[in-house]
This record gives sequence, structure tokens and C-alpha cells, in this order.
Amino acid sequence: MAMVVATVVAVGSVLAGPVVALAAPAAAASCDPLDPFTETWVAAFAAAHPDVHMAAAVTDEATGCTFRSGSTESFPTASTAKAEIMGALFLSLQDRGITTLDGGTAALLSAMILVSDNDAAQVLFEQLGGAAALQAYGRRLGLQTTDNASWNWGGTATTPDDQVRLLHTLLVGGGALDDAWVARARSYMAGVTEDQRWGVSAGVPAGSTVWLKNGWLYNDGSYWGRTGWRINSIGVVQLPNGRRYSLAVFGNGYDLMSTGVGVAEDVSRQVATVLAAARNRPVLTLLASGAAALDAGAVFTAVTPTRLLDTRSSSGMVAAGGEVVVTVPTVDGVLPSAVALNVTATDAAAAGYVTVYADGTARPLASTLDQQPGRVVPDLAVVPVGTGGRVRLYTSQPTQLVVDLLGSWVPHPGAATAGRYRAVDPVRVLDTRSSGAVPAGGTVSVAVAGRGGVPATGAAAVVVNVTVTDVTVAGYVTVWPGGAARPVASTLNAAAGDTVANTTIVPVGADGTIGIFVQNGGQVVVDIVGWITDATVAAGTDGRFVALASPARVADTRFGDGDTDRVAGGGTATITTTPAGVPASATAVAVTVTYADPGADGFVTTYAAGTARPLASTTNPSVDVGTGANTTLSGVTTGRLTAYSLGSTELVVDVTGWFTP
Repeated sequence: MAMVVATVVAVGSVLAGPVVALAAPAAAASCDPLDPFTETWVAAFAAAHPDVHMAAAVTDEATGCTFRSGSTESFPTASTAKAEIMGALFLSLQDRGITTLDGGTAALLSAMILVSDNDAAQVLFEQLGGAAALQAYGRRLGLQTTDNASWNWGGTATTPDDQVRLLHTLLVGGGALDDAWVARARSYMAGVTEDQRWGVSAGVPAGSTVWLKNGWLYNDGSYWGRTGWRINSIGVVQLPNGRRYSLAVFGNGYDLMSTGVGVAEDVSRQVATVLAAARNRPVLTLLASGAAALDAGAVFTAVTPTRLLDTRSSSGMVAAGGEVVVTVPTVDGVLPSAVALNVTATDAAAAGYVTVYADGTARPLASTLDQQPGRVVPDLAVVPVGTGGRVRLYTSQPTQLVVDLLGSWVPHPGAATAGRYRAVDPVRVLDTRSSGAVPAGGTVSVAVAGRGGVPATGAAAVVVNVTVTDVTVAGYVTVWPGGAARPVASTLNAAAGDTVANTTIVPVGADGTIGIFVQNGGQVVVDIVGWITDATVAAGTDGRFVALASPARVADTRFGDGDTDRVAGGGTATITTTPAGVPASATAVAVTVTYADPGADGFVTTYAAGTARPLASTTNPSVDVGTGANTTLSGVTTGRLTAYSLGSTELVVDVTGWFTP
């Protein structure tokens, strides 16, 4: 193999990423059709309420798109500050390792949130340490511009933009608060008394869940400017299909409290009408970038996983917006057209994403994997090789990157024997949940030759989806050819309590097996999704890989791009790959399947459309993780594949190439 060269390149500030909605907003062009505050609506609202001073912000949690209407100046929180006080209290308990509420604190919280008791709020405010402490906790809760400097918690100055950030941390999760405290916050804000369940709850579809807190006060003109009622409403709405949005509406100068409530509810009805609508729109321009094929077909050479890059021991942390350039080895002196890499991101500073693409081309609208702080995240990358045999890895957040080579596709325009791909209906060949977990430091040998659609002879490598679950201590899993020495490489990584899947391509050992090492123990599930021919099979032109010059997005349920809206729990989505330039005759496609904003933990299975759903999984949505990806080589029928999801979730599907018929 040729020497591997890795270079770190500073890129600087870039637009926010395409998949990690909660860490980076989506592109404005995609957000625009979802905006509830259209010019027509704003004009009609202004005509109906000429004297109203109102501001609103709403964030669609699936896409990360935030929309605004009205002034962006500060407003007093009134009793909506009680949500911040609750979050600050939970943070203070979490910091001290306290996991339960004593009876007195629970009673004060119930009074403060459920019936909006001011005396209870004052007691908790003082117990926290007053305005200075609330300010410090507020920053950790996501508030960026809110000013808690007032001695009076109800006089806290805030903006709707800041309040939707608070709502995300407090009620959606993934921020400073542990999941248990988020669940408690939800339970309190779901229990607000009926006479105070107005505002952001108006106009939501039947079957929705609403967590809210309202605030109101009358200003006689002695403070905070305009005379009249100040009416505020904040909350998160979870629609029946699992999609969520955070909404904050603030207003002042109302002659009557009922007028202010009516304004807040008019805003809520408009938001619910737009964001609760199904997003089944035609495929848009997202598909154009990947239509160009690099060659007429290439054959694959699998290798024992070989480490190409580890920034932990070489260049160090890759900066946000930075890139690493890796040169891949030739195959018998020939430069490959595409490679299969196992890419791992670790030590991420914040939620973000990594995109792997060919050097010399524009960075595509696609992500390869999704970074999570405190987690080690792997994914298979099927990527074209660019200028000089180089590929680039872009990272949106500071992170360490590890790259292992699994194999290479070399152009082969005619008939070939070895290196052609055969997709199979996914077949489960190992599930230790029925035989006993693999102990820490243990290895399990899995027979693959002659099983799961793989022939007893003629297979050089197998494509397997490996899932680890019931992990008690964070660690890694390595998959390699049976009978060979275990390489310095990892296939996937799991934190305690996680269920994580990753697809890999691994040579079949001389004894027809693959080996699986589990560093810290756990249950392991292995599904075969296909195999690679060796030189003993008859020559043919089928199963050669055609890489796209750039990944093509064929579905994004967050925006309704593709054939489907958000996938319901127990539902399926049919995804058409032909707009990406994949011919209807293709036998399989290389696709990255990303889940976002899942409504529950579960699994997603992709398979050829029109076939029975197999007992297998492709990726495992996790509410704790929020966004995750797995690349697989999936069979297709007339250019279509099906995705089944156990729980409701958004799905993003990017095609990186296809296999010839």
C-alpha cells in the first residue's frame, strides 16, 4: 500500500449543516416554505390589531428552522419566568448529584407551575440565590440575551428568540439538563390548571401534547413603558405524529387581558395550521448535485480494516469548520474511484456533523455522521476519491477523527469475476440476546459462508450490519476476518445504555467466518445485507459500483422533500432513488440513512420495496442521542426502497452510488 498522507486544513466560517437540525439551522431556502409568518398573514394580523405590540418566535424542532414575527425588543417575562426558575432549580440539584425532589420543594414547584403561585416562585427564587444565580443558570439553560438583573423575577427582560432556546433545553432535551429532569419539567408544564391552558395550546390538532406556561401583569405606566396588560405564552407542542415545535408569544399594551390572550391564540392557531400540515411536497433541487456518475462501474477489493488517520495521535483536535485531507492507497498501482471507510468522531465539543467527500469537489449537502458531545460516533462512508487520491473530512464542531480503510472500488469497464456486489434480503445470523452477552474483552466467531444468502464458496467479503446493545460500560467493537489477527481498528462505539448500529464490509476468513471483539461486553446482533464475489465466480458485468460525483438527497421528511412526510411509529416510507440518477434496473444502492427528532427509541429497517420486511435493523433512533446516521448497501426494486420505523421519526436519505444490473 502507498503511504497515507493526512493534512489539516482550516476552512473558517461556513453555513449551518444539513442534518443536525438542533445544533445548526437548515438552509433558509428549505425553511421558507414552512414559515407560518408569511407576508400575507403579517399584513392581515396588523390590520386586525393596529395597536398591538406583539413579538413571536417558533422553532420547528425537526428542522431547526426558527421563524419570527413582530418586534425583537425585550419584554418582561411576568410569570413565564417561572419556567426558567424551575429549570435553574433542576440544574442546581443536578449539580449536587440529587436525583429526587423532597416533599417541600415538590409542593413549591407544583404551586409555582400548576397554579402560577407567586409566593412559591419567590421562595424558590431566593433559595436559588436571587437574580445573579438565576442569570448564571439561565445561560446554561440556553438563554443568551435574557437579563435577570431585576430584584423582581417577573421583571426579567427577555425575547421570544431566547425563550424558544430555553424551551428546547427544558422540554425537548439534549442540553444541560439530564433526561430525568427534562421529564420532570414536562410533567409539571403538562399539568397547568385548565383555566391557564390558553395561548400556545390554541389550534393544535386533537391528540397533541402541550407543555406550557403563561404570564400576565397589568402595567399602570410606572414601569416597562406602555400602559396596559402584558400577556405572554410559551410552550412546546408535540403533534400526534411526534413532530415538535417550540413557541413563545409576548405582547403588551392591551386594554383587556382577554384581548392579549386572543392575540396569543391567533398566533398559535396560525403556527399550528402550518407546522401541523403534512409536508408531502415534490422533490426539490436538493437532488441535482449528485446525478453525475464517475465511471461505468468499479469492482471492490476488501481489506482487513486498516487505520489511515487518527488525529488523537497526529494533528490533534480538528477545529470547527476545519477539514482533514486523507490520501488513500492505490490497488496494485491503480487509483480507486471510490473507497469504503469507517469514520469515527470523538471528543466533540458540541452536537454537529461530519461530511466526507472527494477532494477537488464542492462540499455536498449531505452529512456522513452526526457528532454528539460525550459520545464516540462511527459510520461507514462510501465516498468517491478525488484529486490525487484524496478525500476530505469536514467537521462542523471541534472533534477528533479516526479513519479506517475497509476497501476500494477500482474502475472496471467490462466483465469481471471478483469484486461484484450481491445484495440479499437482510438476514439475521447472530443475536446474542438469545444465547448470552459477549463478556468484556470477549470475541465471538460468526459463520457467514453458506448462511444468509452468502454462498458456501465464492464470497470474498460480506456486508454486515452490526448492532451492540445492553452495554454497561462505554467501549468499542471490532469486526475483522475470521482466523486473522485482530487489527488496530474499531467498527462501532457505544456508550453505556446505548443501542448502536454500523454497517461494515469485511473479508470472509479462510474458515468462512468473521470475528467480533467487544471491548467492554454487551449483546451483539449481526445482519447480513450482501456479499462481494471472489475470483472463482463466473465473469459478469453486474454488481459493479457506480459512484456519484456527490451524494444526492432523495428524501428529507423534515421538509417533505421526497415521497413522504415524517414516518409514523410502525409506519413505512417508500423512497425513490431514480431522481439521483440511479437507473430503475439497479440492483442496490449505497445510502446514508439519518434519523432526526425521534419520538421514541426504536429501530429503522431499510429493504427493497415490494419485498417482505426482514428481521433486521439498519439504524437505531434514540431520543437521548437525537440525531444519528448509518450508511448501508440496500437492495432496491425499480429504483425504490422501503424504510420501516418502529417509532415515529424524521428520516433523511442520501444516495452515494449504485450497483449495476
